[in-house]
Amino acid sequence: STLVLLSGPASTYVDGQFVGHGEVPTVTTGEQFIVGLGINSSLRARRELLSRQESVQGGNRSVEFTYRLSIENFSDARIPVRMIDRLPSGRDHEIKTTLVSSDAKETQDPSFLKADRKKGMLRWDVDVPPRSVGLEAFGFNYRSRLEFDKGMTITSVLAVASAAP
Repeated sequence: STLVLLSGPASTYVDGQFVGHGEVPTVTTGEQFIVGLGINSSLRARRELLSRQESVQGGNRSVEFTYRLSIENFSDARIPVRMIDRLPSGRDHEIKTTLVSSDAKETQDPSFLKADRKKGMLRWDVDVPPRSVGLEAFGFNYRSRLEFDKGMTITSVLAVASAAP
């Protein structure tokens, strides 16, 4: 667009029906930005902790988590989905976080890798097959490792899934 959008609240409508509200950042002429258009009721995402293994070496604690991310697709069409999760982080590099492995290939989107991946975000762009529900739900596992001072405690984070643009 030739217009500049100023930051502020926004209400989103699709086909005349309200689907959500949120904040729009300041967007300059020609800049891209993401707008949430509400939920896709034919998808259901889940994040499950499969295992947690803890060990202590010297003054450091190491904790390995294995998670399963899954999506059920109740529609008759294949749906592209952007799955996002976050690795835990601490202040002043108190926690060293490593993605050990993933059954699915992480995104190679240059803008994501340049900005968000460096902030501990994980992203997979996947195609969820039609009618993949229940035991046939689409999913994959990934494993991460945290290393930190053995006197610290940690908490988990949430996963987010959204339909890809």
